[in-house]
Amino acid sequence: MSDEEVRQVLGLMYQQDTLRVFATLVLGGEPGTAGLDREGTKRALDRLARGGLAVRDADGAWRARPQRFR
Repeated sequence: MSDEEVRQVLGLMYQQDTLRVFATLVLGGEPGTAGLDREGTKRALDRLARGGLAVRDADGAWRARPQRFR
């Protein structure tokens, strides 16, 4: 992982809403159970997807990609 990629990932984790949604996904939960409103959840998922930390499966479910930290 390049220095720029490390900064990007850490920047995402600095944002409380994004961190909450990522933690929920890592623990196998649904994004909607992270304690945010619908728009906050959507924004967090969009940021996670752009950062390569979450992906939407073919069945429409969101999955964390913690391997991005490697």
